[in-house]
Amino acid sequence: MEARHILLGIAERRTWTADEKAELLSRYGQSFKPSPSSMDTLLNTWTALAENGEKYLEAIQEYYQVFFAEEEAQIRPTLARSLAEAQVLAGQLQLVDLVERLSHGVRLENLESIDELTLLPSWWVTPLAFLTRPGNDKVLIAFGARPEVRNETEGAEPATGLVNAIKSLGDPTRLRILRFLSNEPLTPTELARRLRLRPPTVIHHLRILRLASLVKVTVGENMEKLYTARLEAIQTIQKSLADFLNIHD
Repeated sequence: MEARHILLGIAERRTWTADEKAELLSRYGQSFKPSPSSMDTLLNTWTALAENGEKYLEAIQEYYQVFFAEEEAQIRPTLARSLAEAQVLAGQLQLVDLVERLSHGVRLENLESIDELTLLPSWWVTPLAFLTRPGNDKVLIAFGARPEVRNETEGAEPATGLVNAIKSLGDPTRLRILRFLSNEPLTPTELARRLRLRPPTVIHHLRILRLASLVKVTVGENMEKLYTARLEAIQTIQKSLADFLNIHD
């Protein structure tokens, strides 16, 4: 019997047996197996699922009020502006270009096969994008909406994006990655073979390059990721640096 069916039966009967407890304990790997007392707590929770769910909801709501409510009120106007800007862009760009713009470089293949695509602004994922598929024909993307802090006063700190880009370009491995990606799109595995590096190391460098808007990634239907250099970003970096240094033609 599946663990799900066992737990649903416990919730319906509002009681559990020693055999059910033993069966559930046997389904855990040895390194992750809970203690018998922890399993008792879990099973007792399922015997009063609705009541315990209400208590959990109350606890989450109180946690939200203490830690997040005030901050959410502060960031809500930014999210509203980002949503309004995205709605304007939706009337100006093709869907594939809209997704790429809002997600900072994520391009989805075969968008026409998706029946429902939801794009929503998020303060917390900036400057990344969070992609999930709640259904085979549905895709949800949370795109970063946190503005980059810019200070134009004399002696000001350079913009975060400019600093990240310059730092990214200062690493020889990342420069080699950009060189390969300037010639053709490649997967992390293909890059790892050419660079003779472990795939996790290459993925780490690709993440830094994407945070700096120097590469974009195309996500296929099977979630395979194909990276490409954003050569236009080099010109943007050059202009941003010139603006910061107050260099004009």
